[in-house]
Amino acid sequence: MWGAFPYVGCPVPLQMNVSATTWTTLSKLLDDALDLLPAERAAWLEQYAQREPALAPTLQKLLAAHASDETADLLRQLPTLDLPDPATPDPSATGLGPGTLVGPYRLVRTLGSGGMADV
Repeated sequence: MWGAFPYVGCPVPLQMNVSATTWTTLSKLLDDALDLLPAERAAWLEQYAQREPALAPTLQKLLAAHASDETADLLRQLPTLDLPDPATPDPSATGLGPGTLVGPYRLVRTLGSGGMADV
C-alpha cells in the first residue's frame, strides 16, 4: 500500500490507503469532476460508478470532502493579528516576538531579518 492520504481541510480526517497507481487514477478523476459545475458532479459520478464501481465510493468521499471545504469559509477561521500602523518605523513594535501566540501557534525565534520583514 502507498500509505494513508489525509484530505487537507476535511472537517473529519479522510484516511485512505491506496496504491500509487490508484491514487494517480483518483487524482485525475477528481480533477475531471472538479472541472464540472457542482450541480453536474452527481450525474457525472453516477455515470462513472456504472463503468467503475470499485473506485466510485472513494471518489464520492473525496468530492464530499471538497464540497465541505468549499462551504467551510476557511479564511474566517485563520488567526488574526492586531498589527500597528504600517507607518511605524520600529519593526519590534509589532509585538510578534518570541513567545507570542498566533492562533494555536507559538513563535519561537526570529529566523532572519531583511528587506521589509522579519521571519
